[in-house]
Amino acid sequence: MKILYLLSPVIPPLLDESPNSAYSDDASTVVLKSDSEVVTVITKQARSNEITEVKPSIIKSTCAGPERQNQITAVSNATTTILNADEKSEDDTITVAGELSEDDTITVAGELSEDDTTIILDEISEDDTTTLLEDNIDVSVLVDQPNIVINNFNIDCEYEQPEIGGENSHIDNILSELQNEIVNIDDQEYADINESSEATVLTDPVVELQPDEVAEIEKSQTLENEKDKGQDPVFPGSSRKLGFMILFICCLSIRFKLPDEALNYIMMLTGMVLPAGHNMIQSIYTLKEYLRKFVSCPKIHYLCSTCGTHVSKNDKTCKNKTCNQNLSTQGAIGYFIQHSVIDQLQVMCQRSSFLKKIRTHRFEHYKANTDEHLTDVYDGYMYKKMFDSGFLRNPNGISFSMNTDGVPVFKSSRISMWPVYMLINELPIGERKLKENIVYYGLWICSKKPVMWSYLKPLHEELSKLEDGVEMKDNKDEIFTMYASLFNCVCDLPAKCMMSNSMQFNGAYGCWYCYQPGTTYKTDKGGHTHIFPYQEGNPKGPERTVESLQSDVNEVIAKIHQNEKNYIVRGVKGPFWFMFLKNFDVIHGFVIDYMHGICGGIMKMLLTFWFDKKFKHQTFSLFNEKNNVNRRLAAIKPNIHITRPPRSLDELCHWKSSEYRNFLFLWGIPVLKGIMPQQYLMHFTLLVRSIYNLSRENISGPELDNAEQCLFKFVELFTSFYPERNLTMNCHQLLHITDSVRANGPLFANNCFIFEDLNGYLLKNIHGTTGVETQVINAITMMQAIPTLQELYVEDSEDSVLINSILRPNYMYQNVCIEEGIYQLGQTFKKILNGEEYCAVSKILPFLDVSVVGYNKVFFVKLSCPVYGSEYGRLLKRNQSIVKFKDFSGVEKYGSVKTFIQNTEVNSCTSHNFALIYPFECISVYSHQQSSHEVTPQYIEISAVPLLKILKVCNIIVSGDITYVSEFPNKHEKD
Repeated sequence: MKILYLLSPVIPPLLDESPNSAYSDDASTVVLKSDSEVVTVITKQARSNEITEVKPSIIKSTCAGPERQNQITAVSNATTTILNADEKSEDDTITVAGELSEDDTITVAGELSEDDTTIILDEISEDDTTTLLEDNIDVSVLVDQPNIVINNFNIDCEYEQPEIGGENSHIDNILSELQNEIVNIDDQEYADINESSEATVLTDPVVELQPDEVAEIEKSQTLENEKDKGQDPVFPGSSRKLGFMILFICCLSIRFKLPDEALNYIMMLTGMVLPAGHNMIQSIYTLKEYLRKFVSCPKIHYLCSTCGTHVSKNDKTCKNKTCNQNLSTQGAIGYFIQHSVIDQLQVMCQRSSFLKKIRTHRFEHYKANTDEHLTDVYDGYMYKKMFDSGFLRNPNGISFSMNTDGVPVFKSSRISMWPVYMLINELPIGERKLKENIVYYGLWICSKKPVMWSYLKPLHEELSKLEDGVEMKDNKDEIFTMYASLFNCVCDLPAKCMMSNSMQFNGAYGCWYCYQPGTTYKTDKGGHTHIFPYQEGNPKGPERTVESLQSDVNEVIAKIHQNEKNYIVRGVKGPFWFMFLKNFDVIHGFVIDYMHGICGGIMKMLLTFWFDKKFKHQTFSLFNEKNNVNRRLAAIKPNIHITRPPRSLDELCHWKSSEYRNFLFLWGIPVLKGIMPQQYLMHFTLLVRSIYNLSRENISGPELDNAEQCLFKFVELFTSFYPERNLTMNCHQLLHITDSVRANGPLFANNCFIFEDLNGYLLKNIHGTTGVETQVINAITMMQAIPTLQELYVEDSEDSVLINSILRPNYMYQNVCIEEGIYQLGQTFKKILNGEEYCAVSKILPFLDVSVVGYNKVFFVKLSCPVYGSEYGRLLKRNQSIVKFKDFSGVEKYGSVKTFIQNTEVNSCTSHNFALIYPFECISVYSHQQSSHEVTPQYIEISAVPLLKILKVCNIIVSGDITYVSEFPNKHEKD
């Protein structure tokens, strides 16, 4: 097989026709003949084309849009050009799709035979008829055979001024020049290419160049690598670097989800107002080219959409002999896009802050957690096992938490995307969940669910390499070996069944943690469902173990080899890729996700039982009290951490999982008390208290045991209050969720809320139906490039505040530091203390002036949120003044902050800051295991509390004549 590169400039003379060339009026084919070669020029049907020929030069032609003219320039002593072919013929037909710039890759569809010589170009300029005159051009050719991509490179060519004229020898000169421009691929290389079943992998081109040409290329590439355009000023004399402007544009795109067209106009407008000679990027193409060096390049894998076998884009039939599907029909070939995990880690390792945190944070955590309570993933026994083995004791060892789920792309289509995300657990939890620190493995976009055996195969290959260690470079070009392993998978039940190659959750042996088969329950309407009744003697057994799973898989394989139709063994369908990883626990590595199972599962089911009209005649129904509950919900003023205030139960079908979670943790018991029968409320309290405790930031061993017993009791009594047919997998998982927490850490560290946010981010960056995958990749590219751009080009705090204000608009930017980790926000004012306030403060500061400095807003770093005084009048629909604090005797109390004051001693210039708080009296005994407490607000005696004594921001709920204070179980989960 021979591949031709276009290496020379074009000069467009007019020429006469040659006897050795033939031109078809229907603009379908042009053939140039000689004794030694046949060069076929394919053009697009139903378009007008013009052929011209000159002496030494090259050809570059473009394909215009419909009803436009195309020009082919054929020259002697050079190469020829090929236009778009709409249809593939049986003999070496080539198809070119998509617009190309000078640096873009040109995709060739169809098969190349060993005897043909072809060259392909596509659109290059805006006027659809292109002649390139430059001496230096970038040429890219993608040969559509498996595992070959020939990258861009520059070659300088010099030619004498051509003579205009037409002789028969011109064709011989053309073919002679073509012979000199051929790059040969030997037979062994071609055989190696055909043996691969992967889709598209970047490699270096096999090019025969002269020594001086090689030296010139290496020199130009070295200069390009050494020079960072981002360090250039935006224009001569400017103090602002180009890199900062690029960072600013990327931040705008991410914050406002701007389409490419909007970014183009922004850059054009910026270029118009800058002085002449500026360096500002002015096209989206140039922007993306610049960002490529900060991110990894994606790869495309083509699959048979029937069986999922890896195929080449131009295969006619599936390589799987048992499938043998015809791949020439529409939709027969699917694909997914892979981002190399190793390449992404290499990019992240260029950030010094990233390396510092993954190398130190877990060790600092272990030093601080002396009581061995569960506070993060590091405290679960699975992580400790990997740490004790030495794998994660290595500062360069990291672990991943993985997720995938289907996301509908369009409302009017069945197309969905299945992104695969991975969190790096060694980062602090706040930074672990930032979009720029997420590893994006792949993107499956199809009307069908992914074939996990094919989709996860490249991921398994990369993870296997990372388990053995992969060399990386830090920002100082120092080489070190990084180790990584899959720690757990956090996903909903359908996705878990797909990844573990097991029975669906609503089938026999559908539980991944035990061998309870469940039973089929016949419904009143003649249907049936699969339920898992509570087994009093052994609620969560017999236990499924790693060894028993391996035995089940071996039995499945034996049955398949014996051609048995019923080959499924105790819910296991066969092996899956993660079984072959060294450190992955194939049982408890699949985490029970409380977002789908409890918030969007059990809590949604209970609210439907209580307030849906179709159950109004049931004993558990509260349908007649629906209006009373709605009034109580409407009266709640949550703090600013709660993005969505409580909505009416009439909109229950539109509630999000976070709203079900808020009802479970915060609103449920207060608004139902006095309305729901006591026995039903106590049953619901079992669920609330146990899940609340499993979501707290600090969980002791006895608290885990107590939560487990509460859940056992909840499931055991479920059929006493609600229909047995609803005792499905979501309820059964409650029996195992405590073990999942013991293995993986608290619920806030392992759930799907963060991944749902990522799905929403990707969806908002899709602005049209064309090139969905490209739009998603562009969004990921910009997001991943931002940390590196920040580290390179943000030089002072003012720039940092500007960038963060775009990326995190809800973040409270600190103003004046008044104590360690505490900042005063907004303006101060002169305050005259009244008698009550003066008495409260004088108990701490005996010699106090009645005139002090007052302020109404304070930001607490340890709480990751501000506290507002109740005198701040602009916060109308929220209440940010309810706090939990410690009094001077060390007793934890609730109260309402009136305002903040600062008193400065004249002699020592020492400042003292206090919150003036009205304390609440707890009616019931306070317990940190309860989500809400009944209190009596007292606005009579005020207390002066040092700011460091404020522990948490809470919510107040007035339910009838009773007031409750509810606190969220942790500070890490956000709406």
